[in-house]
Amino acid sequence: MRIVTKVEVEDNFHETTKHGDAMFPYASYYADLKQYMCGEVPWHWHEEFEFASMILGSVEMKIQNEMITLQTGDSIFINANILHAVKQCEGEQSVFRSQVFSPLLVSGSYESIYGQKYIMPLIRCKEIPYRLINHQTDPDGKMRALLLAAYQAYDLEEYGYEYEVREAISRVFQILSIQNRDIIRTGSATPSADEGRIKDMLTFIHSHYQDKIELRDIADAAHISERECSRCFTKSLGTTPFQYVLNYRVRRAAELLTETRKPVAEIAYATGFFGNSYFGKTFKNLMGMTPNEYRLLKAGQDASLR
Repeated sequence: MRIVTKVEVEDNFHETTKHGDAMFPYASYYADLKQYMCGEVPWHWHEEFEFASMILGSVEMKIQNEMITLQTGDSIFINANILHAVKQCEGEQSVFRSQVFSPLLVSGSYESIYGQKYIMPLIRCKEIPYRLINHQTDPDGKMRALLLAAYQAYDLEEYGYEYEVREAISRVFQILSIQNRDIIRTGSATPSADEGRIKDMLTFIHSHYQDKIELRDIADAAHISERECSRCFTKSLGTTPFQYVLNYRVRRAAELLTETRKPVAEIAYATGFFGNSYFGKTFKNLMGMTPNEYRLLKAGQDASLR
């Protein structure tokens, strides 16, 4: 199982990681959020399906405009092309496994009966951005056992493991399809207006975070009013546009503190903080320590991993 500590995304939040290859479009990962920048996986989306399973602790998972808490033993299905993020719960270790794979792993081809009857309708169904898999939705533990079987087969890589992975994942999709067949059959294929607006506004912020940004600038990126901009952020992301900008700037500053030897004052300017004192205060409020303390902490953690 591959250990990951960072998710690379483009300006439009599309994840650039290649999950498996054309011959076997599947990959499994192990993630401990304490190793991630700011203890979180930032907003991103991918064309692949994803299953995530909590091993230890809990996480707060943001999926579009919803916040879901995953506890130890819980799993979750995330549909293709869905914007999502993960944050470590305060004071807890948050360790989870994920498996990300192309819909073709299950359907074989989009023209097959599996693709036309089950997989494509699920992808297009905007009423199913995710599905929890826990003791309520999976009372006999069958889906969670199948997900574990897929993880284990992939880890061992014994001859024929690809069959085992595909069979286990396909069985989970069979159960999900049966549980949600009425929604999938009647669901809407049209994305919500807020979904498109949020992607436009976040793309603008990620491209201009180094500059001075006003609320009007963010709203203009989605061709909406400032009031509608604030409403959209609060509903979809649970935060204000201004707070999101601050959080994103601090996250980028944390990356530079870890990955470069640039002076703190230079990093402050490079991430849109036009004042070293304001940068230090904001960073400490969000991260619980000063920029220099954070740099020393990360340097010590990196040394312990060598």
